[in-house]
Amino acid sequence: MKRFVLVIFLGVVSCCMSCNSNVSTEKLSDKVQLLELNVEGMTCEGCERTLETVLGKEKGVLSVHANVDSSLVRLKINNKADIHDIKQAVVNKGYSVKE
Repeated sequence: MKRFVLVIFLGVVSCCMSCNSNVSTEKLSDKVQLLELNVEGMTCEGCERTLETVLGKEKGVLSVHANVDSSLVRLKINNKADIHDIKQAVVNKGYSVKE
């Protein structure tokens, strides 16, 4: 089932229809939510560290945990985060977000 999220978290975190098909979000509090990405191309713990480091520098990202075994990257984000920018950072490092 495809997910479409036009506006997330009080209208501040937003993304377009084309980049949200395999993005899961869960509101943890009024200021924090969990974002889960299915990332293809991770092959080792070095890949996990690379994504955790790069995504940890993105605006609005509070924490990142990448797992090569499940191909998931879980992020805690606040209202300053931009899902499109986060996904683009993954792509810029040579990985892809499964659509």
